[in-house]
Amino acid sequence: MNVLLAHPGTQYAFRLAVELHRRDALLAFHTGLAFSAGGWRDRFWKAMPGPWRRPLASRRIAGLPPQKLRVRPFGELVALLQLRRGRDSQQVIHRRNELFQRAIPDAIIKRANAVIGFDTSSWILARRTRGHGRLFFLDQSIGHSRSFARVGARLSKDFPDWTAQIPRKSQEEFMCEEQEHADASFIIVPSRFVARTLEENGVDAKKIRINPFGVDLECFQPRSIPPPLKPLRFVFAGSLQPRKGLPLLLAAWKALPDNHGAELWVAGGGEIPASVRGGVSDSVRFLGRLPQAELSQVFQKCHLLVFPSYFEGLAQVQIEAAACGLPVIGTVSSGCEEIVRNGETGFVLPAGDLDGLRAALLKFISTPELALAMRGRLLAERARWSWDAYGDRWMRIFEESLKAENGNDLRRS
Repeated sequence: MNVLLAHPGTQYAFRLAVELHRRDALLAFHTGLAFSAGGWRDRFWKAMPGPWRRPLASRRIAGLPPQKLRVRPFGELVALLQLRRGRDSQQVIHRRNELFQRAIPDAIIKRANAVIGFDTSSWILARRTRGHGRLFFLDQSIGHSRSFARVGARLSKDFPDWTAQIPRKSQEEFMCEEQEHADASFIIVPSRFVARTLEENGVDAKKIRINPFGVDLECFQPRSIPPPLKPLRFVFAGSLQPRKGLPLLLAAWKALPDNHGAELWVAGGGEIPASVRGGVSDSVRFLGRLPQAELSQVFQKCHLLVFPSYFEGLAQVQIEAAACGLPVIGTVSSGCEEIVRNGETGFVLPAGDLDGLRAALLKFISTPELALAMRGRLLAERARWSWDAYGDRWMRIFEESLKAENGNDLRRS
């Protein structure tokens, strides 16, 4: 393979770039703002004061030589400035993604035999790639936007105090994303949940391949001895917004019996509506936004992750927690079924199931030893969540997709 990888932001794209490079399959990684570990930019970054260095930490790529990295920082810097000035984030990111796609030269597309782009940033790139006779793989990191629009309407109704935190896309954005699906040769999704949302919106199921994300197993490690079971600690990690299920979790926690003795730690950036915060129990502790290293330490002090999200692709925080030995209370919509065996290593609930969530919390509170039993089962299968395993699955997808494409060519001839 000779793969061009293109993503205007960060997310997990740099992990895929490194895995492709390790397998001698990466032609180049085009992105907005990033730098390779060990280069002169890295040395400059290390010399920065801490407050300046931390925001750029997610842009540092270890394991990828500088010659494989092509950065296009102008659009990213403009977008960051506009966001700081309070511009609409949906419009700013959409415009950034458009400029990024147009800036990729035809010459590099022609040198590749496959191109990987990402959802919401590939409607132009996919068309250009197919125009040059190359395979285009769309990495769809989250469920279909039209499915989320329906979920968003439900969230607005169920949690009116949180409506300002529910994003809404324009018709233009919907159309651009549907163009990506139409032009993609294959669509790679992280969970069965994402596959189902695509299919329910008319995407050809024959295009879809499932490859769950990986996790940094060196960063997210279990404690050699689990923490004492008293107090039993649940942790939620994610932005403080309704899509992640935080309003439902706070409601379920409030409905627990008095003096249950457990704690809920909440890690993530954002604001709780003032009308909600006043009713939050003293057993809930807000930690704020945490870098990965600190989040790993929090996981090592807790017993279970609870993540009742209404809509994801596959929330990586679930894999990170599981890698630390924490059973997960998640939802079908969080992609949890790719990580958890229901009833054996956690619980997979329908999204929005308040009674089910409360029952799952009580199950562990009343039988805390269950968390330790599930912990052992999780740690026995840590290796399957590595980024290395993720890269291996990508290579199998390439091989199978090329065979499928060649078969289609023969049938057409």
